[in-house]
Amino acid sequence: MKRFRLQILIFTTACLLAGATQTHATEPVIRPLPEPEPEATHKVLWRTDPGIRYELLESEDLENWTPVAGFPTQAEALAQQHRFEVKHAARFFKVRVLDEQPPRIVNRRPAADAFAVGRFFTVEVELKDASGVDPETIGLTVGAHGPFAIGDPELTWDGERLVLDLGGDVALGGYGESIEVELEVADVHGNTADMSWAFELEVAPVPAENLFIFGSPPAARAGQAIAPGPARVLFDRQAGGPIRMNAGADPWELEAVEEDRLVIAYAGETAPEFVVDTLVANLTPRSPGEVFYRRITGVEDDAATGRLTLFTEEAALEELIEEGSLTLTEEAVVFEEDAFGEFSAARSLGVALTFDTIGFSKSSIQVINTDAFGLAFGQLTWTFTPALEAAFDFRSFRLQRMQTGARGTFQAELRPQVTISQAISGNFQHPLFAVERSFYLGAIGPVPVWGKLGLSLNLDAGYEASVTGTLSSGASQSLHLAFGARYDRTATPALEWQRSSILSPPMLLPITATLAGSAKGHARLVPQFDITYLRVARVFANVNPGFTVEGEGSIGTGGMEPASWSMQADAALNLGAEITAFDLGGIGLQVKLFDHVWTQTQPEPGELHFTRQPLDVSAVEGDTVVLSATAVAAEPVTYQWFQDELPLLGEKAEDLTLEEVGPGHAGPYWVEARAGGQTAVSEVAEVEVELSEADNDDVGPGEGGDEFVRVAGGTIETPSGALTVETFLIGRFEVTWGEWQRVRAWALENGYSFGAGQGCTDDHPVTEVAAADIFKYCNARSEMEDLKPVYTVNGDPKWNSLTAFPTKDFSADGYRLPTADEWNYAARGGQQTQGFIYSGSDVLDNVGWYQGNSENSDCPLMPHAHTLGTWPVGLKQPNELGLHDMSGNVDEWVWFLGFMNRMVFRGGSCLSGSAQAEVGASLQLSPFISRVSNRGFRLALNNGSSKESVGEKLSLALP
Repeated sequence: MKRFRLQILIFTTACLLAGATQTHATEPVIRPLPEPEPEATHKVLWRTDPGIRYELLESEDLENWTPVAGFPTQAEALAQQHRFEVKHAARFFKVRVLDEQPPRIVNRRPAADAFAVGRFFTVEVELKDASGVDPETIGLTVGAHGPFAIGDPELTWDGERLVLDLGGDVALGGYGESIEVELEVADVHGNTADMSWAFELEVAPVPAENLFIFGSPPAARAGQAIAPGPARVLFDRQAGGPIRMNAGADPWELEAVEEDRLVIAYAGETAPEFVVDTLVANLTPRSPGEVFYRRITGVEDDAATGRLTLFTEEAALEELIEEGSLTLTEEAVVFEEDAFGEFSAARSLGVALTFDTIGFSKSSIQVINTDAFGLAFGQLTWTFTPALEAAFDFRSFRLQRMQTGARGTFQAELRPQVTISQAISGNFQHPLFAVERSFYLGAIGPVPVWGKLGLSLNLDAGYEASVTGTLSSGASQSLHLAFGARYDRTATPALEWQRSSILSPPMLLPITATLAGSAKGHARLVPQFDITYLRVARVFANVNPGFTVEGEGSIGTGGMEPASWSMQADAALNLGAEITAFDLGGIGLQVKLFDHVWTQTQPEPGELHFTRQPLDVSAVEGDTVVLSATAVAAEPVTYQWFQDELPLLGEKAEDLTLEEVGPGHAGPYWVEARAGGQTAVSEVAEVEVELSEADNDDVGPGEGGDEFVRVAGGTIETPSGALTVETFLIGRFEVTWGEWQRVRAWALENGYSFGAGQGCTDDHPVTEVAAADIFKYCNARSEMEDLKPVYTVNGDPKWNSLTAFPTKDFSADGYRLPTADEWNYAARGGQQTQGFIYSGSDVLDNVGWYQGNSENSDCPLMPHAHTLGTWPVGLKQPNELGLHDMSGNVDEWVWFLGFMNRMVFRGGSCLSGSAQAEVGASLQLSPFISRVSNRGFRLALNNGSSKESVGEKLSLALP
């Protein structure tokens, strides 16, 4: 049943409704229209949320309301409009928003696929719904606990956040157990969601047998005197009270930590006992230099001085841990250093591990001043406030998995002035500062895990001029950034990057010059931000904002000539990682955050002009994007933002904030500024949205849904010529046996009849399906989800003839096969193509199952001769668009205009050679009623489908 969550009256004027407003009320607010000229063209305009469907109704008497033809429709952008003509009667319109979406998860702890989760962790889920969540429908099961409902003492609900706390004496499960979470919830209109995800609990710690931890309670019992100092708090936590020395032990202390040895001072007649090959670490260092993980290679005792020297070599942290996990907890501590490099203070920061602001900010700085050249900064700022996250999982003395990263806000401002006394050029680098912070993350059993956070900042500047004079300008810019890396030793690829950002475009200062001739200058801040987990891994990043000014500084009686200067501002994010134990150096990611050029003119006094233009933005789905523009004039300035040609009602500030961006937020944006009768239009900024690999609420293949990827249309060049398609959606995976069976069961109960297909397990692709079967499968699935079927014979979507070839309604919003061109375009990577031989790689083994690697399948297709067969979808790495198995596994049916009642299949299969898996392999024609053991398919949707759900699975509406 369709539900309406908001009722709005939209009224029209004889012109564009740039100034119209929405009224949110349960009863419509009525306003009559002025009497227009006959045949005048009008429009209704309203603000929308992309992906939501809106119903438009009209009336001439405010009593009888009828739906407007073509509605309800799904909003694909931030505004919708309806054009109409008014002849002799007033017309009124109202918009109703159809709330057809169930509540969705916007945040959860632990996250899906999290690992190293504490066994007594508190589970939290944050929900969001347009109309509101009905708490009476909430049912939550976590592992073997539950189901819980509101009213149970373990489960609380505050209107947004669901919290399950089992108490301190009930564990979520056993060590290393995978915990399945199931959540059932509905909104106030009855739109129900059944969501499930999983996380993994911490592994029971098993340290190496030959292990000794300095500064630990066992070390104190063996005689070590734990020196006072900030790190003693770690000993006190583990000890839990006073520790007595073992009978017969003599007191001693760790006197010195050197690069290749440890020196122990002892007071008794006998030195403490240490043997070669013992692994050692330190829980209570007095300085960063006393943090170590080592192996003892030799022992030398000087009884005369009471000194025992332990010769050591570096050891990886994984050598100290046979099994165990660690995630960020309240145990985390940050240590501060004094002027002598000693720990001076310890601060417990809890699970956020948020550091103080680190950086550099000074004004009136003279960097260089020579007879020929001078560089000064009116303001030079670069700051970052970081917060860390981390989780580790060790198995069999190997680092199995790691999740680490940071988030925080960067602030940068540069205001340089160059003074030139002669024709000159040059480049230089100038260090500004460097700082480090040590932190204790926690312990895996007795083994402490230590890390370092480092930040350094350098200035890179250059200049070139042919005459004397001065040149100055500047820029300021803010960026909220989250970045991280997830490592899994058994995965391909082993390391994956995660990032999101909220970027505010730079505010530019006017260019000023007192020289006549040509000049050029650039300035760039180059920071390096490092997170190092000692003897485990290192993750590093820099965001290097900068700008370049160049042009002709011709001075006339009226001032500097117009359009004679330009400024380029840019910023890039560079990420990298090293996994110490596996020597995975050089792995990185580079992302251009923005790159823009402005032409600088000298406006007349009081002339309205832009000093900050909106910038192109490339965002990841779910990010927040900020577009900014600033105009100045003698009188106050007002703004109106537009997406493409439509004004965005209510967006009248310098900044336009787009939260949780998706495909509907992509496109061109611009702003109109007005002041004192003057009007100025900004440059156009393009917002591009990179689709997430998978939404948190997804279910896996074969568990009730398909995941769709939005493929941006356009033209790419192929060896066969240009290939052009419109934007469409395509399944990330081939349709599985489990999906086929569920839809077919519904279809048979609702008047359909088509082939049974073949498969062995739910996560393998379905095989032995003819195109004739697929047509009806698509129609049945469409009807299940209230979509319009695409294929019909004489208007019937359930035709019974086996040989009748259907017609295709290209405007229908239901499920269909991709066309041959769409499939080819997507397999090549669309606009992101890198020209690979196969779909996603030049190495077929990386992306596809073919006769060279598909033996020993659980689903052999040729059991009597070979064990070649299909494999579960999604095991191989995806192509540039995130599509799996476009090369190999099963041949895929695609639509080819029904040429002589024949269809086309592409992509190669587990039974074919590598040539058939190439993206440029020739089309293979086949009768559309042919059923072959290695032939399957994937689904497609039109871009305007009302079921568009990019990046998330579409749940089957099964009884």
